[in-house]
Amino acid sequence: MKVWNASDVVVAVAPMLFGHQVEDLAHVVGRVLAAPEAVPLLRVQGSRQQAYATASVLAVESAIAEVVGRGTGTSGAVTVPAATVERALLNAAIHAGRPMTVGQEAAVRGICGDGRGVSLVLGVAGSGKTTAIRCAAEAYAEAGYQVVGTATSGQAARTLGREAGIGQSRTLASLLSRLDRHTLNLTARHVVILDEAGMTDDPAMLRLLTVADLAGAKVVMVG
Repeated sequence: MKVWNASDVVVAVAPMLFGHQVEDLAHVVGRVLAAPEAVPLLRVQGSRQQAYATASVLAVESAIAEVVGRGTGTSGAVTVPAATVERALLNAAIHAGRPMTVGQEAAVRGICGDGRGVSLVLGVAGSGKTTAIRCAAEAYAEAGYQVVGTATSGQAARTLGREAGIGQSRTLASLLSRLDRHTLNLTARHVVILDEAGMTDDPAMLRLLTVADLAGAKVVMVG
């Protein structure tokens, strides 16, 4: 969420009022803060200024929360047979030359077997998320699902293709363009891996989640 305060408004509008009276700046700042689009947020103890967000941003984030809540609360979505998951885990261990960690195995089993429309994978850098995603993607592919990888940055999308083994990986802008042009149509047999979810633009994330929700596709949000 983009949060701002009166000082941010001053920085934004002051250059445009060069040569005007100080009173004019105060008047403009006051009008911006009083606009219907400016929504004051709850004050945090110790904060020096009132924080604001725009109504449109709050609406988008509320819609995202609703779609994610519906997806994480459902059951019976695309799942992988347990035997297929275990084979994927074994293959991953053989490929790496060592067993996966307890956390990685839990992530793979959760993604593949939770039956949710939206799965969330959270972990610090270096925790092995990419390895777990590769294993889950291989399990879904073996079970007959089409796995699509996407991320905001081109580097993250290339990493999904190269290190997570997801051949159909592209930037989110490219993926949304394909969906808009109907050169790609999601179905209930698709699994979409969204990497670096925390860096994703809110409107773009909402578009992806909405399309996947309507199609019955699964979305795995990694961050």
